[in-house]
Formats: sequence, structure tokens, C-alpha cells
Amino acid sequence: MRYGGTPRKQREEGGAAGAQIDLLIDRRDQVINLCEIKYSIDEYVIDKDEEASLRNRMERLRKATKNRKSIQMTMITTHGLTKNAENSPTSSGGR
Repeated sequence: MRYGGTPRKQREEGGAAGAQIDLLIDRRDQVINLCEIKYSIDEYVIDKDEEASLRNRMERLRKATKNRKSIQMTMITTHGLTKNAENSPTSSGGR
């Protein structure tokens, strides 16, 4: 799999904005783990803005790679995540 970012200068000149990806794991079972790595002294909380950013990053990766593999968001944190069903990127609006 190849994935290319957009240089900052190009973005500043009106080009497409890039997205930082901490780690990608392209698995043989047709799944890509899009890993977000966070350091926190407590359990990490994903707020609504960050959830939107994570979803956007997943969609941009899907469009950039032009493949039909499943993309799973994987959070890597020092002390885990605080359960927050309303804002969780793996939930469907808390249902």
C-alpha cells in the first residue's frame, strides 16, 4: 500500500490539507489499522472535535488509498480510554 501526504507549503498555497498518521498496520485480512498514539497521565478522553477529526482522517485515508479494505481506528494510549459512548469513534452515536 502506498500513501502520500501533501507538503505543508502546498497546503498553504491552497492545496489539499494533509493529515498526520501516527501508525498504519496493513493486515493480510484486508483490514488497515489506523493507529492514533496519545500520551496522557490519566485515561484519555475523546471529545466531539477529536472524534470528528478521527473520522475525517479515516475517510481521507480511504480516499487517498482508493482501496476497499476495512479501516479500523486503533487508539494507543498510556492509560487507556475513558468510556464515553456519546463521543466514542467506535460507537454509533451512543447506541
